[in-house]
Amino acid sequence: MNGILCLSSNWCEPLPWGHYADKHRGMCLGFDVSEESWKAVKYVSERSKVAYLAPLTDDLADHLVLSKFKAWEYEREYRTIFDLQEMSPDPVNGHYFTGFSDRITLREVIVGHKCPVTRARLKSVLGEDAASVEQKKARPAFRTFEVVEQRQKRMWK
Repeated sequence: MNGILCLSSNWCEPLPWGHYADKHRGMCLGFDVSEESWKAVKYVSERSKVAYLAPLTDDLADHLVLSKFKAWEYEREYRTIFDLQEMSPDPVNGHYFTGFSDRITLREVIVGHKCPVTRARLKSVLGEDAASVEQKKARPAFRTFEVVEQRQKRMWK
Protein backbone atom coordinates (compact mmCIF):
# COMPACT_ATOMS: atom_id res chain seq x y z
CA MET A 1 0.00 0.00 0.00
CA ASN A 2 1.43 3.36 -1.03
CA GLY A 3 0.81 6.98 -0.12
CA ILE A 4 1.60 10.12 -2.08
CA LEU A 5 3.21 13.15 -0.47
CA CYS A 6 2.69 16.42 -2.35
CA LEU A 7 4.77 19.58 -1.91
CA SER A 8 4.87 22.95 -3.61
CA SER A 9 8.08 24.60 -4.75
CA ASN A 10 6.85 28.09 -3.79
CA TRP A 11 5.30 29.31 -0.53
CA CYS A 12 4.63 32.83 -1.86
CA GLU A 13 1.45 32.02 -3.78
CA PRO A 14 -1.64 33.28 -1.89
CA LEU A 15 -4.12 30.61 -3.04
CA PRO A 16 -2.46 27.67 -1.24
CA TRP A 17 -2.46 29.75 1.95
CA GLY A 18 -6.24 30.05 1.57
CA HIS A 19 -6.76 26.42 0.57
CA TYR A 20 -4.35 24.53 2.82
CA ALA A 21 -3.41 26.87 5.66
CA ASP A 22 -6.87 27.71 7.02
CA LYS A 23 -7.03 31.12 5.32
CA HIS A 24 -3.55 32.20 6.49
CA ARG A 25 -4.09 30.94 10.07
CA GLY A 26 -1.80 27.94 9.51
CA MET A 27 1.85 27.39 8.70
CA CYS A 28 3.97 26.36 5.76
CA LEU A 29 6.81 23.90 6.25
CA GLY A 30 9.86 24.16 3.98
CA PHE A 31 11.94 21.07 3.33
CA ASP A 32 15.21 20.06 1.77
CA VAL A 33 14.41 16.96 -0.26
CA SER A 34 16.41 14.41 -2.21
CA GLU A 35 15.54 15.46 -5.76
CA GLU A 36 15.81 12.00 -7.29
CA SER A 37 12.74 10.76 -5.42
CA TRP A 38 10.47 13.70 -6.38
CA LYS A 39 8.68 14.22 -9.69
CA ALA A 40 7.04 17.37 -11.04
CA VAL A 41 3.30 17.31 -11.59
CA LYS A 42 2.19 17.81 -15.19
CA TYR A 43 -0.73 20.20 -15.52
CA VAL A 44 -3.12 19.28 -18.33
CA SER A 45 -6.31 20.67 -19.85
CA GLU A 46 -8.04 17.35 -20.48
CA ARG A 47 -8.24 14.00 -18.75
CA SER A 48 -6.25 11.23 -20.37
CA LYS A 49 -8.13 8.56 -22.21
CA VAL A 50 -6.94 5.48 -20.36
CA ALA A 51 -8.41 2.05 -21.00
CA TYR A 52 -9.76 0.82 -17.67
CA LEU A 53 -8.52 -2.70 -18.25
CA ALA A 54 -5.07 -1.67 -19.47
CA PRO A 55 -2.20 -3.20 -17.51
CA LEU A 56 -0.84 -0.79 -14.92
CA THR A 57 2.74 -0.25 -16.07
CA ASP A 58 5.19 2.03 -14.24
CA ASP A 59 4.80 4.65 -16.99
CA LEU A 60 1.00 4.58 -16.77
CA ALA A 61 1.10 4.77 -12.96
CA ASP A 62 3.45 7.79 -13.16
CA HIS A 63 1.17 9.42 -15.71
CA LEU A 64 -1.91 8.95 -13.50
CA VAL A 65 -0.17 10.04 -10.29
CA LEU A 66 1.51 13.07 -11.86
CA SER A 67 -1.37 14.53 -13.90
CA LYS A 68 -3.47 17.36 -12.51
CA PHE A 69 -5.91 19.88 -14.01
CA LYS A 70 -4.20 22.96 -15.47
CA ALA A 71 -6.09 25.37 -13.16
CA TRP A 72 -3.91 24.10 -10.27
CA GLU A 73 -0.67 25.03 -12.04
CA TYR A 74 0.07 27.86 -9.58
CA GLU A 75 0.86 25.20 -6.96
CA ARG A 76 4.08 24.15 -8.73
CA GLU A 77 3.64 20.76 -7.15
CA TYR A 78 6.05 17.87 -6.77
CA ARG A 79 5.09 14.38 -5.59
CA THR A 80 6.77 11.31 -4.18
CA ILE A 81 5.51 7.90 -3.17
CA PHE A 82 5.96 6.37 0.28
CA ASP A 83 5.42 2.75 1.24
CA LEU A 84 2.77 2.95 3.96
CA GLN A 85 3.60 -0.56 5.16
CA GLU A 86 6.83 0.90 6.57
CA MET A 87 4.80 3.31 8.74
CA SER A 88 2.17 3.07 11.44
CA PRO A 89 -1.04 5.09 11.19
CA ASP A 90 -1.70 7.75 13.80
CA PRO A 91 -3.81 6.05 16.51
CA VAL A 92 -6.17 9.04 16.79
CA ASN A 93 -6.99 9.90 13.17
CA GLY A 94 -5.58 7.00 11.13
CA HIS A 95 -3.41 9.30 8.96
CA TYR A 96 0.09 8.29 7.99
CA PHE A 97 3.11 10.51 8.61
CA THR A 98 6.70 10.11 7.51
CA GLY A 99 9.57 11.05 9.76
CA PHE A 100 12.30 13.45 8.76
CA SER A 101 15.30 11.79 7.14
CA ASP A 102 17.89 12.35 4.42
CA ARG A 103 14.94 12.11 2.00
CA ILE A 104 13.03 14.99 3.63
CA THR A 105 14.57 17.44 6.12
CA LEU A 106 12.73 20.33 7.79
CA ARG A 107 14.53 23.62 6.95
CA GLU A 108 12.00 26.39 7.53
CA VAL A 109 8.66 27.18 9.11
CA ILE A 110 6.64 30.07 7.69
CA VAL A 111 3.85 31.16 10.04
CA GLY A 112 0.74 32.56 8.35
CA HIS A 113 -0.05 36.22 9.00
CA LYS A 114 -3.25 35.29 10.89
CA CYS A 115 -1.63 32.43 12.81
CA PRO A 116 -1.62 32.99 16.58
CA VAL A 117 1.59 31.01 17.18
CA THR A 118 4.23 33.19 18.81
CA ARG A 119 7.92 33.15 18.01
CA ALA A 120 8.63 31.73 21.50
CA ARG A 121 6.05 28.95 21.10
CA LEU A 122 7.43 27.91 17.73
CA LYS A 123 10.98 27.86 19.09
CA SER A 124 9.76 25.73 22.01
CA VAL A 125 8.05 23.23 19.70
CA LEU A 126 11.11 22.98 17.45
CA GLY A 127 13.27 22.34 20.52
CA GLU A 128 16.88 21.53 19.69
CA ASP A 129 16.08 21.82 15.95
CA ALA A 130 15.23 25.54 16.33
CA ALA A 131 18.82 26.55 15.55
CA SER A 132 18.82 24.76 12.17
CA VAL A 133 15.24 25.61 11.09
CA GLU A 134 14.61 29.11 9.70
CA GLN A 135 11.51 30.71 11.23
CA LYS A 136 9.51 33.41 9.42
CA LYS A 137 6.21 35.22 9.69
CA ALA A 138 4.32 35.76 6.43
CA ARG A 139 2.13 38.65 5.32
CA PRO A 140 0.39 39.74 2.10
CA ALA A 141 2.63 41.89 -0.10
CA PHE A 142 1.71 45.57 -0.37
CA ARG A 143 1.93 45.95 -4.17
CA THR A 144 1.46 42.42 -5.55
CA PHE A 145 -0.71 39.41 -4.85
CA GLU A 146 2.19 37.45 -3.34
CA VAL A 147 2.72 36.36 0.24
CA VAL A 148 6.06 37.64 1.54
CA GLU A 149 8.14 37.54 4.71
CA GLN A 150 7.15 39.98 7.45
CA ARG A 151 10.43 41.80 8.11
CA GLN A 152 9.09 43.99 10.93
CA LYS A 153 10.06 41.85 13.93
CA ARG A 154 7.64 43.73 16.19
CA MET A 155 4.76 42.35 14.11
CA TRP A 156 5.51 38.83 15.37
CA LYS A 157 5.83 38.59 19.12
